[in-house]
Amino acid sequence: MSSRYNAISRRFMACVSVSYYVIFIIFTSVIIGFDEKFNVDSKGPAMYWMKSVKDSKKICDMNIPGTHDSGARYTQGIVTGVVASCQNSSIYAQLNSGIRYLDLRVDSNGTICHGILKCYKSIITNKENELKLSDVLDYVNKFLENNPSEFVILQIKREGKDTNKNDFKNNIGSLLESKSKYYRKKSGMNLSELTVADVRGKFLVFARDCGNIDGGAFVYSNWGDNASYKLAKIDGNDCFLQDEYKAKTKNEKMECIKNFYNKIWKENLKDKFVVNFTSCVGYYILWAVAIQINPSFKEFFEKNGSNKKFGIVLMDFPDGNLIESIYKTNF
Repeated sequence: MSSRYNAISRRFMACVSVSYYVIFIIFTSVIIGFDEKFNVDSKGPAMYWMKSVKDSKKICDMNIPGTHDSGARYTQGIVTGVVASCQNSSIYAQLNSGIRYLDLRVDSNGTICHGILKCYKSIITNKENELKLSDVLDYVNKFLENNPSEFVILQIKREGKDTNKNDFKNNIGSLLESKSKYYRKKSGMNLSELTVADVRGKFLVFARDCGNIDGGAFVYSNWGDNASYKLAKIDGNDCFLQDEYKAKTKNEKMECIKNFYNKIWKENLKDKFVVNFTSCVGYYILWAVAIQINPSFKEFFEKNGSNKKFGIVLMDFPDGNLIESIYKTNF
């Protein structure tokens, strides 16, 4: 009798635990997906902050706020949707909030992905509502048309279930060509020499793990995996990189970030790019670790950002204050 009672009790507690977890997942989905008070501010001077940046400033010398897995606001499944969500705002809202570097993971069919999961334009996750690179390009072109003082960098990485190299190059290359109104192709110019004046009102493409998609993209190489301190290349130019995404806690990730910057600040950073990811997997609820990291990174940045190079900073769930802290150091 006792063993039967214990078995029933264990099953009951397991059901209760699962129920609490499902409630937590749904509650978290609501917080990161619907509640606008958690979203970045999309009004005011953040939309046109580059107006205050001198034409002569090189883009490799700028501190540029960006988002990691920029399209991963809504992904497949109740549980996986929360685990894989990296942002709480649409692409267009991110641009309006001051974000100028978008990290886009794309499959061969042009669908935005996070890993093998497809991303969507809303919580309705059907095929018709898939977020496509064509949608992102429309948002970027519309933003640049309304804000000609700005420029946007699109980092495109081949990812997802459909990742045939040839299909990817053909399909994505054709798509970029069809949406090229504000596309600034490299056209033989050295990336490290590009100034703000060269790219105002345009978007650039930085290609990662997919080669030169269309002849106009600047190509990353030697990126590596889980890089804590890496000298990569971007179209032949040196690029210091930190992307230690396997960190589990705020303290572990902040140690990665601080160690990275303390090392590169001893180097000659003239004409070199710097790319830093504040994002990490944590314990697989990305929102939970991001809301701890962001205030700590903001404090670290505000102590050093006025006189030190931070470069491109890619974040999960950044708020308007953090984004503003970064872009204001450019003027």
